[in-house]
Amino acid sequence: MASVPGVSDDELVLGTHTSLSGPLAAYGQVAVAAQAVFHEVNAHGGVHGRRIRLELRDDRYEPERAQQAVRTLVHEVGVLAIVLGSGTPTHATVADELQALGVPDLWVISGSRQIGEPRRTTLFPGNVSYARMAACLVQHLRAWPVSRVAVLVQRSAVGDELLEGLRAAYGGTPAWLELRHELSGSLHADVERAMAAGTRALLCMATPSQVADAITHAHGLHGGLGPRPRWSTVFTDGLVDALGPDAEGLVSCHWLRLPEGHDDPAIREHAALIQRRAPQVAVTGTSVGGQVLAEATVEVLRRAGPHPTREGVIAAAESMAGWRSPLALVPAACTPDEHALFAEASLLEVRRGRWVCPTPPPRER
Repeated sequence: MASVPGVSDDELVLGTHTSLSGPLAAYGQVAVAAQAVFHEVNAHGGVHGRRIRLELRDDRYEPERAQQAVRTLVHEVGVLAIVLGSGTPTHATVADELQALGVPDLWVISGSRQIGEPRRTTLFPGNVSYARMAACLVQHLRAWPVSRVAVLVQRSAVGDELLEGLRAAYGGTPAWLELRHELSGSLHADVERAMAAGTRALLCMATPSQVADAITHAHGLHGGLGPRPRWSTVFTDGLVDALGPDAEGLVSCHWLRLPEGHDDPAIREHAALIQRRAPQVAVTGTSVGGQVLAEATVEVLRRAGPHPTREGVIAAAESMAGWRSPLALVPAACTPDEHALFAEASLLEVRRGRWVCPTPPPRER
């Protein structure tokens, strides 16, 4: 039998590029949490008797660094697959090259159509698409007259996609207040403009630290006069802990269980695993995502059998429909025609310090 890259008698070698430093370093914890899961699996015999070794490369959220990292992993390290490649602009530089080489490209951490469309035979998105997330969030926004909704969105291609998804879900071109901002920096001016316009609902696509700061600023401006505007957000990590009581009523959507405030068995087991294998990692939605994507990777390797090949890994990934992690809100969707690991999200709301599935709010007139 010809040798297969990344496969030896006792080891399966995978590679990833991620932001361990730079503006989105917080999301690099996905790969660190995933590595913790692999260590746990290895401690119990690995997969078909082989240990999983994950080679991490820091791309600092810079496309050129991501490209160089992946080329090193594929051509020098010789990995079986790339897993958990992180970020739209970074992974877009390598997706076509990985397809041309036939390298499995599992669970890309991006919801952008730049990653998911056109469908590549080797690439499997790990995130629900921004368009599907937008359609989920519209369920919440429809409770208010559209003229009293403000949408605060990153000035980026990803922000454009979210806006397109929102408009498509609403139908037509809604008359909301639309404000754009940079990846980093304060949103105070946008919040003040939205509040001055009498906004009743704000959807904010920004980093969690920006969202927390924007909500805190808005509550300071409000002064306790009348009901506060309702906030919804796309990215959720650490917001409940950062905002404390000010998080109450915050709405988002996700395909994973979010750990803040929860102590159900799956979350308790996740927290124990992180404490045991990666105590430097905070238990957040990011760490949960790392575990779920690692579990999906382990399941694919198991399905690929005792003699894995790159083609076998791709076929195994396409068989994942119906598989479910205890930490996921929805089952996996992967088939030969649908490569996204998860194809839908659930609406969530913060109540008494935890994320729960909400009941619809009364529609305002």
